[in-house]
Amino acid sequence: MHEKYPFEYSFEGVRWVGIAWRADRPWGHALEIEIRDEEGSLLNTILFACHPEHPDFDQMQAKDTKELIRIAKERFSSGADEEALRMARKSRSKLVLGFTTNPGYR
Repeated sequence: MHEKYPFEYSFEGVRWVGIAWRADRPWGHALEIEIRDEEGSLLNTILFACHPEHPDFDQMQAKDTKELIRIAKERFSSGADEEALRMARKSRSKLVLGFTTNPGYR
């Protein structure tokens, strides 16, 4: 079983709870992340993954789990992926995002 890392973040005054764990792929680091509301209801499941074709691949591969979680948390807090999270939530789909420091790259 993978170690789970809980974290919290806020976006537009709303507090969200995340639970992350390593889910590495053969080509690179990855995190599975569940986003829940304050009552604990599951809202989103996200796969954040590094891939050799993504910008910053080598930089992301050099990061440990806590650093990757920090990056995901910062991205969630920024609202950069909020539209995609809402669409995935509405359709109950898993969202796949790339790890990168390049804003707007998915």
